Amino acid sequence: MDDEKLQISVREEKELREVKQKYEEITKETERKYDHESLDFNEKCDKREARVDGKLKRLDDNLKELSLDIDIRTKKHKDELQKISNHCQQIIERYENFTTTTSSILASKDEWIDAQCIPDIREACEPLIQEMKKEFLDVESLSDFTIGDITKDLFDNVTISEHEESVIRVKGFENVTWYIDDITSTLDASTPGEIGVYDIREGSFVTKNVGDVIGNWPANLGLKCVTTDPVNKHIIVGTGSRDIYVFTDQLKYCHSITLPDVITVVHNITVHRGNLLVCDYDGEGAYAVSMEGSESKLMYEFSKPDLDECDWSPYGSAQTRTSSYTFYGARKCPIRRVISWYSTVNMAVSF
Repeated sequence: MDDEKLQISVREEKELREVKQKYEEITKETERKYDHESLDFNEKCDKREARVDGKLKRLDDNLKELSLDIDIRTKKHKDELQKISNHCQQIIERYENFTTTTSSILASKDEWIDAQCIPDIREACEPLIQEMKKEFLDVESLSDFTIGDITKDLFDNVTISEHEESVIRVKGFENVTWYIDDITSTLDASTPGEIGVYDIREGSFVTKNVGDVIGNWPANLGLKCVTTDPVNKHIIVGTGSRDIYVFTDQLKYCHSITLPDVITVVHNITVHRGNLLVCDYDGEGAYAVSMEGSESKLMYEFSKPDLDECDWSPYGSAQTRTSSYTFYGARKCPIRRVISWYSTVNMAVSF
């Protein structure tokens, strides 16, 4: 009995040792396996870390280069802006010197003093002219153009002559006794109810009879003058009354405007600073009137020349951006002509 227990005990110890041995072998095998995988994983991580570190370094270097380039460009642009600012300041100072000189001279309101000071005005203006020549090399002076340079060219309705005394002759204005005082108006006559647009670039001529587009057109009412409104692309026609008519640039009728009662007959009109400048030769007055609505409002009455106690009547006017020049003629005195200058900037304030 004891021998049997001993054998069982010996057998159990043997089996236990075998189990322990197998367990140790499995444990060692497992450790070797995971040690190898861990080593591979660590190597991969090290490689990836090295690549990331390399990219970060390159990005850091690129950032430093970009920052340096931005700093250089910023400084360059600041220097250029400073040069432009200095250049603009020089032009402003030259302009202020010119305007100050001119204003102080014109403030005297003495033509003889004005004439004596013309060299001072030219001297003050010269730096601005030189600056313009530098900035705009292709700009040519209008004085370089002479009528004699025009070559002969013939169209159906317009003839451009080689001779200075007759540059352009328009069919319909030959062999008539009208006194044509302006390219856009007549003084002692009126055209029939037909308006036309000449295109001197190609010689085309488009006409429109006013009576065909305006109802109840008086048979005895003629057209006296014409002007254009470039902003609204309108053609404005004056008549032998206080009514003026507005057309599109294609000669389509838009509307009419009745001028204030102070005006008798429209002899010349032009558009300036959103208003109409009207010359009334018969009424001996020049006026600025509004263009809005069907009833025009009087905005300003121009003062007439006060010379030799003559009755001066306006023939026509021309405008610059800030000034108006009106041409007057003496009616009862010996034939004389004067040009009056008005500052439309000041008038705009008094409107």
